[in-house]
Amino acid sequence: MNPPNPPFSRLLLATECSDFDRAAEKMAFTLAQHCQLPLAAVLPMVSNPEFEALAPEVAMQIDAEAAHKLARLRQQAADANIRMNVAVRRGEEAYFAIVEEARAIACDMLIIRRRGKRGFLANVLIGEMVTRVVSHAPCHVLIVPQESAVWSQGIMVVLNTGDTAASSAHHAFALQNATAIAAQCGLPLHIVRASSYGDVLRARDNNRSDLIVMQHSTLAQQVIGRSDYPVLVLRHESPTAV
Repeated sequence: MNPPNPPFSRLLLATECSDFDRAAEKMAFTLAQHCQLPLAAVLPMVSNPEFEALAPEVAMQIDAEAAHKLARLRQQAADANIRMNVAVRRGEEAYFAIVEEARAIACDMLIIRRRGKRGFLANVLIGEMVTRVVSHAPCHVLIVPQESAVWSQGIMVVLNTGDTAASSAHHAFALQNATAIAAQCGLPLHIVRASSYGDVLRARDNNRSDLIVMQHSTLAQQVIGRSDYPVLVLRHESPTAV
């Protein structure tokens, strides 16, 4: 997986350094190694400046926690022999900090975990923070479920037939990106037209695909929440604006 001219050149890992983030971190390190790309990371720290001004010990605790997480991330990168710049962004909303960092460094792919909670609802819903990142990110977003690994069998691009707003230009945009990834990885590309999650699941199993590429849509939200394979959601701006 190392031919020249990869379909992405600026990778950004978003992590809170929790157990839920392990697979996303591993994915980011692996992609950086295989594609020989530098890796950036953003560590969002939820904070409230007004409250911290009244309780400075809280700010100190947040700083100490950030320092511990930074040390772990940097050690992981060093062990993997990867160049990585890490930014800590503090704010009241983690998703906003992540999106702002993606804009600041002009990354073209953001790598993030799927969710950060357990329970019945977690099996059918994406974590709220991740949902907001996908909706507002200025770049492609790769959502990584726990225990998933880098794709090695095939790439599947899903063209949503149930989205009446989708145009041939949007489909062409999705195909262009999926084709570039398949060529980069030396894997077969499968093109699927689907209107429901069941269609996507059956197509994935039939085609033995372990990366799903989709445009941002309601169907994509369903697939992200249920798939045990990584899902790459393409930025939702019009292709002509890219």
